[in-house]
Amino acid sequence: MDTLDAVDTAIGAMFGSFAPLIKLAIALLIGILIGWEREYRENIAGMRIMPLVAVGATLFAGFGGIEGKQFINAQVAAGVVTGVGFLGAGVIKRESGVLSGVTTAACIWVTAALGMGISLGAYVAMGLVTGAVLLILWVFPHFTARSNHSLYYEIIAPYDEERYEQFQRRFTENKLEILRHSWSRNGDQMMCLWYVNGLPESHERLGRLFISDLEITQFNTKLS
Repeated sequence: MDTLDAVDTAIGAMFGSFAPLIKLAIALLIGILIGWEREYRENIAGMRIMPLVAVGATLFAGFGGIEGKQFINAQVAAGVVTGVGFLGAGVIKRESGVLSGVTTAACIWVTAALGMGISLGAYVAMGLVTGAVLLILWVFPHFTARSNHSLYYEIIAPYDEERYEQFQRRFTENKLEILRHSWSRNGDQMMCLWYVNGLPESHERLGRLFISDLEITQFNTKLS
């Protein structure tokens, strides 16, 4: 730890009077990296929320160290954790008994912690943790995906927004993860596309459900 402290001190000295701005810039970059990954996964808490969380946590932690102010670092940290808890609760959803948004909530929590760490000058440790977080978000899903299959679903059906939402719910109800999706309209028909990951038996069960749906004009699946 003494070595890390020495490196952090050297980095802080190099920044000089620009240290507060540099800290905010580093926190912003960390938030953008984590937010971009969440945005790529089509999560609402992406490029806007994560950078704001990182920068906000950095600011609050910085306020705790201002001389003459009645801020106490422990109290500031507790306040940030409480606020982040509300944000995390807002992105967690439960549909048909299936939880979603838990990973994003954890990302909000760890992004705030990284922002506070940057504010305290722990540059090396926060850089390593950021790398570990991105590794977990990008690499670990590939290990779990080995037992899963990713399929493209294409459905053409009479245009109806409620019907589209119903199709969306079917994936969730069958414990399939929607990685990407889009839909378009052509006259009175809509074409819906999904890229979905999940267990083979879940794909098979949902495929039978779609095939038996008489409201669907055309249904196709293909491997990624």
